Amino acid sequence: MNEAVRSSLQKARPTLVGLSAVVLAIVLFTGVLLSMWYVPSSDPFRSSDGTLQTIVTSRRLLQSGPFTDTISASVQKPQLAPAGVGEPVVSAAQSSIRVSIHNTPFGSTVRRIHHWMADILLGLLGALMIVLGLLRTFETERSSWVRYLSLTALAVAGGWTGRILVDDVYAEISRRVMGHELSTAPLGGIITSMLGIEPGALLLARTYSVHGFLLGVLGLLMITPDVRRILHDASRPPFLSIGLLIALAVSYISVPDWGLRDAVRGLAGWEHVTPWWGIAPFRSWSLWLGSELAGYVGIIILLLLVTLPLWYRRMQRRTAAAFLAVLLGMLIIGLLFGN
Repeated sequence: MNEAVRSSLQKARPTLVGLSAVVLAIVLFTGVLLSMWYVPSSDPFRSSDGTLQTIVTSRRLLQSGPFTDTISASVQKPQLAPAGVGEPVVSAAQSSIRVSIHNTPFGSTVRRIHHWMADILLGLLGALMIVLGLLRTFETERSSWVRYLSLTALAVAGGWTGRILVDDVYAEISRRVMGHELSTAPLGGIITSMLGIEPGALLLARTYSVHGFLLGVLGLLMITPDVRRILHDASRPPFLSIGLLIALAVSYISVPDWGLRDAVRGLAGWEHVTPWWGIAPFRSWSLWLGSELAGYVGIIILLLLVTLPLWYRRMQRRTAAAFLAVLLGMLIIGLLFGN
């Protein structure tokens, strides 16, 4: 690597770190705001008189004896109504997101910012890991390499569990697929139990705890040893402004909502969903290799990445670079050619 390229990468590193810190702060702040309305329960939502509820986006007339009530609803202002025959019964989680949060002043804006900034955070951390690999940070700053690697993994876990919390059709299919595949993978039972996605036993409160508390706390702990440097980078004039401008821009991008999951009957029929891009490479290789073999390969790769600062000296200098290049190629292939 020539000096010009190295100099550019060294300048890019504090930029990526600073932006990642600002975006992480925005994700955590908006997550705290959303937690004020979110109800982590997959149980069917009932009114005060025990009637099962669904979500309506158009005006509905309700007949109660000789009286007729009108529920005024629209796409912009969805409301709850008694579920009719064949209508999906919403869960408490779906109701809290698609009605309570949606109808709260700026609630949809906060949700859009949280959703898209989490994706941007993962993209920034992925770019940062590429820069750290090219700079061979694992040689000179071993602890930083492990911390940012761990934070990137947490960003993937946080992004996926966040999509499960919506408790819609995508969440149902995704947790079923992941739960089934992890059941045959090494350590899969521990992971599914921790995330609350064991087949046949959805524990949304546990998923919420992992997403909202464990990942947030671990994310902060990962940057604590470098907090002074990170705060210095993040406080540089462009980064805070850029982060806020990005948040403002994504606040106008709608969150792609899937269909309602019937909290009583579950899924009926066949649905096809596209895996979230953050887990798409892992999903692709799981399909190609089989979940059990892919699990063992994943564990080996993870151990090699974490212990890279320890074993690279025993190999030829190009071995570590070749390993990282192959890994990056696998991720790109899985992302582009998976389904």
